[in-house]
Amino acid sequence: MNLTDEQLEEVANGGALGMSPLIIAKALRVKSNIFMRFWNQKESEIRQAYDAGRIQSEIDIGIGLKNSAAAGNVTSAQTHLKLMRQREIETLKRRIFTGDVGCYEEE
Repeated sequence: MNLTDEQLEEVANGGALGMSPLIIAKALRVKSNIFMRFWNQKESEIRQAYDAGRIQSEIDIGIGLKNSAAAGNVTSAQTHLKLMRQREIETLKRRIFTGDVGCYEEE
């Protein structure tokens, strides 16, 4: 499936917002079954754009939380520390159960 750069940006934005791939396909006015075929392929442009948007959103939120926590916001500090612990646990579980020492990416 060939999407324009603008459409791939919309896919990334949808991923950043946690939208389902089916909703993104509808927004792009493309056939959902074809879109999903490509989305289910981890190496496709569609999946790469979606995942990149999701990851960038997590990074942006994490930086915002860290900055807010450093400025003295207690709630942000608690949330930031909780997310850090969750990611560490996911990494340890992945290492124990699969031997993978990579990122905490969802399967």
